[in-house]
Formats: sequence, structure tokens, C-alpha cells
Amino acid sequence: MFIQLTEIITDGLQSFQNSKNKTRKILVNTTKIQSVYSDSVGKTIIQLRRDNIKVEEDYEQVVAQVKA
Repeated sequence: MFIQLTEIITDGLQSFQNSKNKTRKILVNTTKIQSVYSDSVGKTIIQLRRDNIKVEEDYEQVVAQVKA
């Protein structure tokens, strides 16, 4: 199952190319999620096997989408 989230681009060339467009819609395969936790500013970090993804949705929204 996949869920749609809004990723916050924090590194790489994408973050420097366009200062207005620092987010993008992504699909995340829920079977690949290792853990989900909230950071200090209220955003959510999704930990995958090889990468972490920071998303705009809050922790409760992400957990609800994963459980559905």
C-alpha cells in the first residue's frame, strides 16, 4: 500500500534551484517504513531502510494513513 505525503526537500540540488519550491508530493510504500517520529519543530520524519524523509504532515496524520 502507498500513501501520499508532502516531502520537505532539505538537501541536494533541488533545495537550491528554486527557493519557493521546497516541497513535493511523494508516494511512500508503507511496507518499507522502519519507523515514524516527530521532530522538534512539529514535522514528521519517516525512516526507511536507507534514507529518512521529512514530511509536512504531522505525526498523527502519518500514523493514521499508515494504519488505514
